Amino acid sequence: TQAETTRAVAVLSHDAGEVERHQGLSRLLKEADLPHVRVGEVRVFDKAIGLEGQPSEEARASYGGALQLMREIDRLVRSNRTPSTTQVKGVVRSLVDNVLQNRYAMLQLTGLKNYDEYTFYHSANVAILALALGAAVTTDYRFLSSLGIGALLHDIGKLTVDLEILNKPGALSPDEWANVRQHPVHGAEMAALMPGLDKSAIVIILEHHMRYDCAGYPQRVPARTQHLTSRIVAVADSYDAMTSRRAYSAARVQDEAMAVMVKSAGNSLDPALVRLFVRLMGVYPPRSVVRLSSGEVGVVVTPSPLDPVRPLIRVITTPDGAMIDPHDLDLGVDAARSIIACLDPRGLNIEPDDYV
Repeated sequence: TQAETTRAVAVLSHDAGEVERHQGLSRLLKEADLPHVRVGEVRVFDKAIGLEGQPSEEARASYGGALQLMREIDRLVRSNRTPSTTQVKGVVRSLVDNVLQNRYAMLQLTGLKNYDEYTFYHSANVAILALALGAAVTTDYRFLSSLGIGALLHDIGKLTVDLEILNKPGALSPDEWANVRQHPVHGAEMAALMPGLDKSAIVIILEHHMRYDCAGYPQRVPARTQHLTSRIVAVADSYDAMTSRRAYSAARVQDEAMAVMVKSAGNSLDPALVRLFVRLMGVYPPRSVVRLSSGEVGVVVTPSPLDPVRPLIRVITTPDGAMIDPHDLDLGVDAARSIIACLDPRGLNIEPDDYV
């Protein structure tokens, strides 16, 4: 009834402190007399999506859990065993919770790379990037959970590809390329054998290379549009792959990767999602090493929610290149300075992880 709906909304509008004072939500619901209302699960956050802040121990543990899970899945797949759906869901639930609590702190972690464990780090990074982008579309928990599972497992099919092919420094032969192009199909088949896995997550694994213009693989006859979640993962996958060093390509600096993605909008990538991703990450994403108009060098800590070209910077050198004790500079407040270029940290002997 209308009266029940009014009372239900009043109960669900209480802040965390008020719920605690009433000895929990179940007690509040019982007192409100709501015979036709069922509350499944409520998650209460003390603050909205974070704009700043260092990754917490919980966030780092969540990221580490994703890496460990991917190592375990690799071991199971190579011994012809099926990964645990329950374990995957648990890891993704932790990722979703942390992204919703402090999106930008989690995005800082996606700058972590490991050449020797590219597949594992790439999977964890794509999951976080996809969840952050997905949370900008909707905060529906079931949608994000399914998105996170598909994103984390999107490259599971590559675990069946010979490592010599994946790590080949030169161009692949036609047969080798045909083998690699089958990884979305093999991955979807493997995921379909995992009992209780959301079908929508399996669709992501199958479609993440299909492209926005349907010119990718596997080809569908007749052609049909990628699912929204598959398009989200394609954006995240593209960015992390370009900014990672692989056997056959060097890592691009972050602003160059963003420029490539913008050029791909409307072809391989969904243009609306690319625009949203640039707003989310900024033109200079977290961990970018940048030179300021003043000559100083800094590391991007968090993007600005208002201006994609004016993030929060941790300044680490003087204009003449001398290292200094780092200090933070908010370009959204300081209009006198601006970023003029993204730099390759290897050429400067700088490790961005030391400053974020």
